[in-house]
Amino acid sequence: MSGLSIASSGTRLFTMVKFVTGTVQTVATATSAILNLWNEEVYDDVGAWDISAPDRIIVPAGFSYCSPFFHVEFAIVLTAGPCSARIFVNGAAPAGNYLSPALSGHLSTLVSTQVGNQMPKTPCIAGDYFGVRVRQDSGLDMDFMGSRAMWWGVEWLR
Repeated sequence: MSGLSIASSGTRLFTMVKFVTGTVQTVATATSAILNLWNEEVYDDVGAWDISAPDRIIVPAGFSYCSPFFHVEFAIVLTAGPCSARIFVNGAAPAGNYLSPALSGHLSTLVSTQVGNQMPKTPCIAGDYFGVRVRQDSGLDMDFMGSRAMWWGVEWLR
C-alpha cells in the first residue's frame, strides 16, 4: 500500500514498584493511610522512584502526561466494614474519583480481597508526586503485606 504512514503518538515509559514479601505495614481500623513500604523497584525507565521516599513517585522533567495505576490486596479479616484504595496527587485526592471499588462485608467471604484502578491520561508537571492511600473500616487493625498482588506505578507520556 503506497501512501500509508504511521505516526508515533509519543514515547511510553513506566515506573513500577512493589512490596517485597516479608514487609508489613499496619493500618488501624477506621483510618486511611498512605502506603509507604514499597521497597522494590520493578522497573523505572525515568528515575522517578527513590527508596529514600518509598511512598511516592515523582514526575521527572520532560513529561506532560501520565497515567498512575495501582493494585492492592487487603488482608482477610473476620469482621465487616468497607475497604478501598485510591491514587493521590501531591498529598491530596485528585479531581475526579479514582477510588477503587470498595470491598465490603466480611472479607473472609469474598472471592477476592484485591482492588485496583488507573487514572486516565492526566496532565502533570515536573515535581508533582503520586502515591496510594488505603482506607479500611474492618473493625480491626489490618496488616498490608508483601505479595505478588501489591504494586503500583505510573505510565509516562511525552
